[in-house]
Amino acid sequence: MQQQQQQQQQQQQQRRRRRRQQQQQQRQQQQQQQQQRQQQQQQQQQQQQQQQQQQRQQQQWHQQQRHQQRFDAGTNRSSTPAPPT
Repeated sequence: MQQQQQQQQQQQQQRRRRRRQQQQQQRQQQQQQQQQRQQQQQQQQQQQQQQQQQQRQQQQWHQQQRHQQRFDAGTNRSSTPAPPT
């Protein structure tokens, strides 16, 4: 009788342990997924920043060209290349 009871107790403990391990694994997986999502968001933000920088550079170039063309018109010279369309 005692042996049977001990065996039953051991089995219950093992079941509990297994459940705990499974829960922990699930939690870890969820955390990893959240981290991956955060990384993806960061990458998207970086891409947006790069696009904004490119737009700014293009605007600066067009402003410089306009200024140059005005200057050339004043001195009857047209040395500026036409901006790429």
